[in-house]
Amino acid sequence: MNLPLYRIVEGRRLEGLPPPKAVFTSAIGRYFARSAYHQAASALAFDRLRRELDAYGSPGGLLERCEQARARELMHSALFAELAEQFATPVTMPARAPTECLAVRPLVDVAIDNAVEGVVRSTFGAAVARYRATHAEDPEIRRVMEIIAEDEQVHAELAHDIASWLHDATDASTSIEGILVEDSIRHAARALAQELDMDPDPSLCTQAGIPSRLDALTIWSRLSHRVWHDFAHAAAA
Repeated sequence: MNLPLYRIVEGRRLEGLPPPKAVFTSAIGRYFARSAYHQAASALAFDRLRRELDAYGSPGGLLERCEQARARELMHSALFAELAEQFATPVTMPARAPTECLAVRPLVDVAIDNAVEGVVRSTFGAAVARYRATHAEDPEIRRVMEIIAEDEQVHAELAHDIASWLHDATDASTSIEGILVEDSIRHAARALAQELDMDPDPSLCTQAGIPSRLDALTIWSRLSHRVWHDFAHAAAA
């Protein structure tokens, strides 16, 4: 039986970027190839986010952390690419068009994107990364997952700090912007739950430590009650 391709990988998505080229190898090889692609895409997303925050007068500390996150995502991409090659899977990378070509978005759109890609998806990605670091049976894969788990937690914390600054910068407490950010968090959390409602290939669970459907939804439920629910309320407060 061919199970659906497992598509949940950590890292921010970049608007307009096409999906990676389909490859027909093992499930675990495809997973690592997709992860390499999306981590490189996340580096581009962090570069765009840094540029936009700079345009809106963000504190220098947030800009520096975005640049550090960009560099770490590129390192993660290289680590995943090495794992994909071990499973005889070719890796493609996103076109590295300069993000300067992308227009600076309105501040509320930056806030919504950070809520979806950072507060929701990066926070979930960090939790899954920690899960993989303790459940991957392959020692080399577990070593890589331990490195990535630590970094992804830092990226999740960055997303929350950016969200706090954006909340004040958009004056979200007195305008429609806060409601829009709150709604985006709730919608992104629901959409993520739908993505998780599938059974990954067993090899991903054993070798790479990917959580099963039940474990992934348990992680989602915990974050939904303890993190996203409270954050959504705060966004509109």
